[in-house]
Amino acid sequence: MKSSDCARTPVRIERATYVRPVGGVTQGEIRFVLRQLAIVIDMRVHVDQEKCQGHNRCVALAPDLFEVDEYGTASTKNDGVVPPDRQEAAQLAVDNCPEYAITVTDA
Repeated sequence: MKSSDCARTPVRIERATYVRPVGGVTQGEIRFVLRQLAIVIDMRVHVDQEKCQGHNRCVALAPDLFEVDEYGTASTKNDGVVPPDRQEAAQLAVDNCPEYAITVTDA
């Protein structure tokens, strides 16, 4: 299958236009492209306390963004606000959570 065979939808993001295959691009891939274009989007992380099982991979990967409570459950620091230089670490924590308990949203 050629890339020209895929349906494409233009998406307007700040000053750049990114064309993506419909339904085929993850939020992390979009952020990667935006970082390459030097466009920074404010990001927040959130830990779903009901899904978190205490693996704490997020804390190991980004200790400045996540902390562990007395029960071993992860939570966010600074109300989940992610500095622009730590967005890659936040996305790495999301990608490595075995319980899918971490989500990223635009602030």
